Amino acid sequence: MNLLTKTIWALGILIWLMMLIILIIALTDIISWNPFKEYRFIIGIGFITVSGFIRIAYKNRMNTPNV
Repeated sequence: MNLLTKTIWALGILIWLMMLIILIIALTDIISWNPFKEYRFIIGIGFITVSGFIRIAYKNRMNTPNV
């Protein structure tokens, strides 16, 4: 893998981790003035969608032959 590919994967992982943290904050009462409380459903659907896209991209990357 070249540097650009590694950078894109690292950025995707960071975005996914930030979304996971936001999802945890939205679904729990860690913060008393929870700004994400009203948008729990949308945040959950977004997390599932991004996870699915990352999974598809990872599977496509692993199935392509290295040239």
